[in-house]
Amino acid sequence: MTEHVLGQFDGFTKKYDIKMLVYYEHHVSMDEAIVREKRMKDWKRAWKVGRIERFNPEWRDLFDRSTGEIAFGPEDIQRESGLGHEAN
Repeated sequence: MTEHVLGQFDGFTKKYDIKMLVYYEHHVSMDEAIVREKRMKDWKRAWKVGRIERFNPEWRDLFDRSTGEIAFGPEDIQRESGLGHEAN
């Protein structure tokens, strides 16, 4: 995240000066994460916004620049507490 915030990667985040983390997902493997990312790129923008708003309704920055930590979102809290998991 720090490298993205500092603009050290060429690509979407640098081109559009994106500095906030408002959504993320955990995956068991990098291959699984890449497949998910490619699927989500085909989604309509409204679907992506809806997903973010369910995960992070206030659109707060989930990356704490002072500590380098990423905050847990509602889905993580739900999963950690054993209350179930939203179907993807």
